[in-house]
Amino acid sequence: MSNKPKKRGDQKALELKMARKTRITETISLLPPRTMIFCEGTKTEPNYLRELVELINARCRIFAMDNRIKLSDHIEIIGSARSTTSLFSYAVNNTVSGTREVWLVYDHDDFPAEQFNVTPELAKKQSKKSGIHYRVAWSNECFELWLLLHFILLESNISRADYMEKLVGYIPSYHKSATDIFSRLKDRVGTAIKNAKTIEGKFDVNATPSEMAPCTQVYRLVEELLRYV
Repeated sequence: MSNKPKKRGDQKALELKMARKTRITETISLLPPRTMIFCEGTKTEPNYLRELVELINARCRIFAMDNRIKLSDHIEIIGSARSTTSLFSYAVNNTVSGTREVWLVYDHDDFPAEQFNVTPELAKKQSKKSGIHYRVAWSNECFELWLLLHFILLESNISRADYMEKLVGYIPSYHKSATDIFSRLKDRVGTAIKNAKTIEGKFDVNATPSEMAPCTQVYRLVEELLRYV
């Protein structure tokens, strides 16, 4: 093999090639992992999250086009009409090959405490078994708590009907099928995250999810998604 120095033109071409590879690597690091979000509901939760996810996917497409990357990392939302352990089983059986993160979004509602409590443990075990990171974003009592935290710090446990009544007081036209809730609340997301963390911090670290009422961990999913907006 010749040890002759490369010609100026060849050296420049190599530098450009390496610079492009570096740029692509840096860009890929800005893209979210292939993620699937399985929601208990088919309307409220998917509709709120879909607005945020669409912003991320649109940005990913721009990154990919600018750097001639074949886009394989993106985020998908599925409304399943299943909850707790049933939602977990559905997610495991419907996770697409290549997925790196799976989120389960579900409420306590009237489901047995043991099912509500065991779902996070099942997610941890599945993560170790499959190599896919299964994560939970539960709400106790319901997803409307997360929406209400955009406006107030709620520390008393109330009924689902009371959540709806309070929420309509802040969003008069609110209904479960609304598709623009995130865009209407996006300027208050920071407040919701802060309030959710404050409430969570008031419970003992060994408390079970069913004992943590009111409480929601939806903020964990939203924080993760906001990293890529």
